[in-house]
Amino acid sequence: MKKLGKEVSNHALKVTKVVGKDKHQQKKPYSKVEKSKSTTASEALAGARFRYLNEKLYTMDSQAAVRYFTENPQDFAKYHAGFAAQVASWPVNPVDIFIKRLLGKPLVGKNLSVVDMGCGEGRLGRDCGKVHRVQSFDLHSPAPHVQVGDMCNLPQVETGSADLVVFCLSLMNTNHRDALFEAHRILKPQGGTLWIAEVESRL
Repeated sequence: MKKLGKEVSNHALKVTKVVGKDKHQQKKPYSKVEKSKSTTASEALAGARFRYLNEKLYTMDSQAAVRYFTENPQDFAKYHAGFAAQVASWPVNPVDIFIKRLLGKPLVGKNLSVVDMGCGEGRLGRDCGKVHRVQSFDLHSPAPHVQVGDMCNLPQVETGSADLVVFCLSLMNTNHRDALFEAHRILKPQGGTLWIAEVESRL
């Protein structure tokens, strides 16, 4: 048996490694280096999963995306955790700009009908829901105010009923043009407004 020892005064402190289960068995604590390696590995795996899901969303249509996240809800959380990690390094998050606009003049107090398409965790609805009537839609519902829906086909929203439709980095699926047609359907014919924040390559 291997002995690990440390001299204490004139006595040797001995810890014996025993094969089998023993409630007195000593476990070596993780070092800072081991913890750092473990954290780095976990972050790398999370990043790889985010990139996989991101590519998946860009290469499937909206109906397939709804089915996928209905069957794999855990991946919705993983995707948005990865997305949040990406956003943390940006100089500005476009949803913050939209929220600021809705809570500032001249829009505050107008009680607008707002439809947030592909809302993610639903921050816009959460932060502006007491000032405006916000309907939030995405492929999965991470919060009570978020409704599951295909943003290319939202029968829950009446034709010509919305003052504002928002797409914030959500025009991802292969049929994203259909989402724009759906936004046109639900916007009010007079005064309806469309806000889009998207990477230039998508438009």
